[in-house]
Amino acid sequence: MSQRWRFQFKKSVERKTVIADTAGTAEFKATAKDNGSTGDDFMLICRIRDSAAGGLLFVAAGVKQFGTEAAGRVLTDPARLNAILEKLPSGWENRNLQLVLQVKVIGNTPGQPFVVASHVW
Repeated sequence: MSQRWRFQFKKSVERKTVIADTAGTAEFKATAKDNGSTGDDFMLICRIRDSAAGGLLFVAAGVKQFGTEAAGRVLTDPARLNAILEKLPSGWENRNLQLVLQVKVIGNTPGQPFVVASHVW
């Protein structure tokens, strides 16, 4: 279903999972230490209004577990979600939407995510 999306989960040259921008060369990747911890993570949140599945589709996942946790927090916390949505271009409400967010990880806890890339169509 995501083959035509601008932002997609892919494997990098190093065989690591990244969020790739298919319209350019940007890759958003978390760099894990030997113990599995990371200083930051990225997540992809999508809302596709008329998906190949036949209706509304939401996707929320991180490159690592910290991004996935933060994505879940964004979607379930109206204040966090509104802080992100208010920065989008007008008219996004009736269109498809993809957001790439970055989150700093402190210890094993993701902080407040922020948008690093978006696509509305």
